[in-house]
Amino acid sequence: MKLTLEQRARRAATRRNNKIRKRYPLFAEHFATTPEREAERLRRQDEAIDRYFTRLRAGRQAAYERGLWLRETARELLPADVWQERDAVYQSIYGHRPHDLQGHELSDWWWCLLRDYASDWAHAHCPIRHQHAAYHAAGLRCPVCHLTPRAADLPPASR
Repeated sequence: MKLTLEQRARRAATRRNNKIRKRYPLFAEHFATTPEREAERLRRQDEAIDRYFTRLRAGRQAAYERGLWLRETARELLPADVWQERDAVYQSIYGHRPHDLQGHELSDWWWCLLRDYASDWAHAHCPIRHQHAAYHAAGLRCPVCHLTPRAADLPPASR
């Protein structure tokens, strides 16, 4: 049974007032809240929750679309037998999940395969390629596409 906003506000105000009365008995009347104030707070909280889940659904959908794009790119760049094998493994692991929940796994799965089998493509399409110079200056590889610094890219002190 789902409570109405007014019922939730009344319960929240009672709960909050009881806590305040127990913790700060001398200031209970000063710090007391009303059901109207609690209704406004709960309304703002509900709106924030709705915004959060809307962003979450949009992010999952974007990841799923990127995963489909990476899957088709992998179909073009990987050998056919490798692609079929890896797609079958993906389907056996994640195929039972609804599409709106497998966006990040789909995207990550095909990105990792492209990174390993088509590294030049992965380096060119790395989402943080603008930071490669900073990683190379520190002598580190990129954590996303695993591009390692070449000797010519390293500063003179590290050669």
